Amino acid sequence: MKNSFIEHLMSKLNFPNEAKETFSAVEQKIISVQKEQIIEDLVNTYMQKHPEITELLPQLDALAESLHLSNYTIHLWFLLICTPILFERYLEKNIPEQIFWDSMQDLKCKLIECHEVKGVWGVFTITWYPRFFDMTRFALGRFQYEPIAFAYDSYEKNGFSVKKGDTVYNCHIPSCGSMPKEIRHDSYRRAYEFFKNELNGKPIVIVCHSWLLYPAHKSFLPEHLNIIGFMNDFDIIHSVEKDSFSDIWRVFGKDHALPLDQLPTNTTLRKAYAERLISGGKTGEGFGVLGFDGERIL
Repeated sequence: MKNSFIEHLMSKLNFPNEAKETFSAVEQKIISVQKEQIIEDLVNTYMQKHPEITELLPQLDALAESLHLSNYTIHLWFLLICTPILFERYLEKNIPEQIFWDSMQDLKCKLIECHEVKGVWGVFTITWYPRFFDMTRFALGRFQYEPIAFAYDSYEKNGFSVKKGDTVYNCHIPSCGSMPKEIRHDSYRRAYEFFKNELNGKPIVIVCHSWLLYPAHKSFLPEHLNIIGFMNDFDIIHSVEKDSFSDIWRVFGKDHALPLDQLPTNTTLRKAYAERLISGGKTGEGFGVLGFDGERIL
């Protein structure tokens, strides 16, 4: 492969061999039709000028069509080609190299999701990635964090408080394994240390908006599941119920579109959700807040 950094990255992130072969073939196709300059120009535009990623999609999708490849494959290839520049910026800012690799692990997570749900090696959520590439979202242990403004009027608990507009740290949960208590708390500690200079001696306030925080989980999911432990870390201050489960693909993968009575039940989570949906039960999402002082949840 011509780009040794990309080859190294795919190996370090444990891309499946078939995926690595796919992206090596993409590179060869681009070289064979002399489209390298197009890709280089798009990368430079994106990494230097930071336009909205949606502005680049027409050119990327036209390239995919000309190469007879899936848009999703070209989208991930484009992100891969941007990573050498991003790596250099991590080094310039003295951000630990391991945080770069942990953050880029999201590419592997989304690669597997795309293959599972869409049947191709690529990414079907390219609009998710700008905050990784402008260096405002970082993986710190199991979870990912980004500073955002608190959207609610105020919140207070156990000696810490936030008000609307205050900086809090939004937490995301990539689909890359389990999250038992020790791993969750390790991530909170890492987030506290990473953002410590911004906290001015105060606890870090972590927020999360996710289907994982749907309060009714406690009525139909077994108590031992790590999802329940994760929910218990947070004070869920807002939630909504939905008639349709937009996150169903996260639970059932490629089988998410099957009739409800044919959904797989080969895991505890899938079995509980299949029963919930078949019985006509609602689904939903929640917004939670936690304060962490560097050692414990407040």
